[in-house]
Amino acid sequence: MVSLLYSLLAVFAVSFVSNATPFFGVSYTLVATSFLTQVGVTPLNFSLFVLVSSLGSSSSKNVMYLLGLGFGQASQQREQKRGTTQEVREVQLFST
Repeated sequence: MVSLLYSLLAVFAVSFVSNATPFFGVSYTLVATSFLTQVGVTPLNFSLFVLVSSLGSSSSKNVMYLLGLGFGQASQQREQKRGTTQEVREVQLFST
């Protein structure tokens, strides 16, 4: 029998990684369901698995958003140092 804590950690990790990849990933709800059936389906276990799975997926989306925001700001700063801004790139694009 699988320990409840290890199952919850595994479900969190799988839901986090699955939601970090934008176009593919394992169906973390099926993984959560399989771990839940191994531990035993009770109302408390069901609630814990739903909570941990949702926390893993939502925290992954927030981390990916913040990484994108950080990379976007770093890219803008790099472009400003080189002297190429969005407007300059648009003019270059439409002038050719």
